[in-house]
Amino acid sequence: MSFNAMAWASKQKTGNPTRKLILLMLANNANDEGYCWPSISTIARDCEIKKDAVIRNIRALEEAGLLKVVRRKKDGVNLPNHYQLMVGVREGGVVAQSDKGSSSERQGVVAQSDSNLSTEPVNETITPPTPSKKSSTKKQNTLDLPDWLDKEAWDEWEQHRREIGKKITPASMRKQLKLLEQYKSQQREIIEQSILSGWQGLFPPKEFRATGRSSGEPEPGSLGWIMQQRAKQGGVTDVEVFDE
Repeated sequence: MSFNAMAWASKQKTGNPTRKLILLMLANNANDEGYCWPSISTIARDCEIKKDAVIRNIRALEEAGLLKVVRRKKDGVNLPNHYQLMVGVREGGVVAQSDKGSSSERQGVVAQSDSNLSTEPVNETITPPTPSKKSSTKKQNTLDLPDWLDKEAWDEWEQHRREIGKKITPASMRKQLKLLEQYKSQQREIIEQSILSGWQGLFPPKEFRATGRSSGEPEPGSLGWIMQQRAKQGGVTDVEVFDE
């Protein structure tokens, strides 16, 4: 916990008590630079609120300039988000801080000098790593995300799948993107309803499911519907999307 981050967070005006609670929770987990990385589930549990409230209020805090969501990737795979609290930042830019006796100054960082350090330049040859065959294979299996996709919502969906132990395979990803493309204007709603329901698949919006299926058919996502899909697919247990 950083006392500096907590003191900063307590003084911020968020306009909403839930938003303030989330900001304080992030500050409680932050280091001295205001950097932290709790998952959506951890934030929801510690603040005793729902995941959709966490997602919505973090977006509002980012729009207000109180934090920055650091979206990370490795070899084309989305990793859990990190958060940078804007500690030491004021409206109009970063406050540059300096320390007496320092020979340099950087934005937002106190630069310190040590009289015992050598000022002689160090010449070091850096050899770039050779990509392994395993790494190359990973990149070949990674699908490019389409321009129309809500990248933030998709990151949250991938994080949810990792948390329930169901990593998205390329085949599953193609099916899910196909469904989201059919409902581009409602893609965030589709993703959030699956996260809140704890589902491992994506399904059409509720209003479509209520009118877009014939009488007597089980509702998508229900136990009856899942059993029906397993029977149709010869025992496949991982039903990814609902596709009429």
